[in-house]
Amino acid sequence: MKDYLTKRLKVVDALAEMDGLDAFPDMMVILMTILSACAAHRWPGDRIDRKRFIELLVRHSHSEARTDSVCVPALINLGLVTEADTLYGSSGLNTRIFRDEEIDLSLEAAQRAFSAVDRKLLKSNCYASLIYEWLRCGYAHEYSPHQFITTCQPSCKQARVSYISRRLKGQNSLKMVGFHYDYLRNLVEHHISALPELKSKRPSRWWVDEA
Repeated sequence: MKDYLTKRLKVVDALAEMDGLDAFPDMMVILMTILSACAAHRWPGDRIDRKRFIELLVRHSHSEARTDSVCVPALINLGLVTEADTLYGSSGLNTRIFRDEEIDLSLEAAQRAFSAVDRKLLKSNCYASLIYEWLRCGYAHEYSPHQFITTCQPSCKQARVSYISRRLKGQNSLKMVGFHYDYLRNLVEHHISALPELKSKRPSRWWVDEA
């Protein structure tokens, strides 16, 4: 299984070298499918795709991936918090390009900062959940990402994800979310290398279901 998935990752690398921009959707389809395959290998079964995908990213990624971090711009887009509740509300920062560590919060910090938002809603807006919902499902079902995703990463600096504001006529600005390609590729490479030989026992409670 590892050898097979490693070969698929090499296909992604070849596409990136040939024509990374035009081939980006194809690259993302393969990367997300590899992650799905890693999750399915660990915990086979039906009707648990979302739970096991997020479980894989949250509980089996390296700590630096911070896949349980809460995406604050996503909360703003969904109307769960306002710009005034975040750094975007500071003078002159509402159109700034932010990188993950500059604006996003750990789950615990997000709970303290946005106590009115249910914990499960915060979890559904963490990186792992958004990678599943906005990238994996988007590319698998429509060959394109969620409307809040930009495929051109806003920041040229190293980051897991970065954000840019897009003004909409007659509306508040939309926060476009750009997961950086290197971050996603490294995440996939890690899960291929960490793939166990044998199936894993299902957790007594999936991370997404925990209160």
